Amino acid sequence: MTFNLPLQNGTATLQAGNAVVEKLGSQSLFPRPSQNLGSPQVVPFRFQAASPEAQSAFVQMTIQPSGIGPVTSTYSINGLTSVSIKQFIVP
Repeated sequence: MTFNLPLQNGTATLQAGNAVVEKLGSQSLFPRPSQNLGSPQVVPFRFQAASPEAQSAFVQMTIQPSGIGPVTSTYSINGLTSVSIKQFIVP
């Protein structure tokens, strides 16, 4: 999954709901977050701007689902915008 996060004061925050961690198995984030605001297994994560001129942060999340079936994952961006994605995982 890829996200293009708008920056606020040179940072962007991405928070995922429990379905992402439990069912979708978040494996890695690129680039590495500048700060993990939660536990090692749970987000939110904060990302720094790549340059002073940057207006957004491009983030790639690698997932590995733990099962099959429907999954609704919810993401909060900068604590303001919430996005829900409905997926059906197949083997």
